[in-house]
Amino acid sequence: GKSPTKPPSFSPTNLWNEQNATQNNVRITRPSHDAWGIKKIILVFSDDFLHTIYTLPWYQPSPTDPDSIGSKLHLAIQPILQTLQIRQEQVVRCLLAGLPPGVTIPIHHDTGEWVKHTHRVHVPIIVPDPSK
Repeated sequence: GKSPTKPPSFSPTNLWNEQNATQNNVRITRPSHDAWGIKKIILVFSDDFLHTIYTLPWYQPSPTDPDSIGSKLHLAIQPILQTLQIRQEQVVRCLLAGLPPGVTIPIHHDTGEWVKHTHRVHVPIIVPDPSK
């Protein structure tokens, strides 16, 4: 039979692991998403008032290491931004959200001053076998 899915274990290459994010990128609490079991990889984040925009380590390309996590994730996001004609300097929040099978995000209203000044784009990436 098929073994049950195990929670992600700590590894520097497991970007979904909260301990790894805390040590090497950033840990952000999102109460609703956390309650729904949604994992997150934060790449760009802003404060609620758009005073400061943070480009986090896992989105910072390395000028000397094309195999770094930052270089790979930055490169992976670029085709989406190019297709939507979004310049990098327009991005105030960018994250990858991993939804457990069968979980959906209910209709909701984001809060914060940033919401009035931005347009949110959600791009679904369907993974046939999330264990891989």
